[in-house]
This record gives sequence, C-alpha cells and structure tokens, in this order.
Amino acid sequence: MDKWQHVLSIVEQKVNHQSYNTWFKPVRLLSRDAGKLTLGAPNPLFAEWLRNNYQGVIAEAALEADGRAWEIVFSSPQ
Repeated sequence: MDKWQHVLSIVEQKVNHQSYNTWFKPVRLLSRDAGKLTLGAPNPLFAEWLRNNYQGVIAEAALEADGRAWEIVFSSPQ
C-alpha cells in the first residue's frame, strides 16, 4: 500500500462512509515533498470545501500514517 492509500485508509476510519466516498475518493496525491502533501481536487469549490472541513482530518491521518507532520495543500484545475 502506498503512503497516500495508507492515509486514505485512516481517513476512512475517521469519517462516515458517504463522506469518504463523496469527498475523499476523487482526491489524488499530486506531490509529496519538503514536508508538503499537495492533493488534487476536481475543482476549486471542492478544494475549498476540503480545506475548510477536512484539512485537519487529513493532516492527522498523514501524521498517523507517516509519523511526521505534513502541510496539506489543495490544488485544482481553474
């Protein structure tokens, strides 16, 4: 299992099934470098919603998966 899939498996345990399928399945890991995870969201509104509602859950899951803190950044097509 790659690191992002490990993070997702932890997130899946923290949120309900519908939220996971709606908000996390479409998200892709774009890059992982310099302490930053850049995640790709389908559109800017989606990215903003994740940032406002789930950034902490993702950061917590990444810490749990990797043992280190990551800055979580969202990217989306304009």
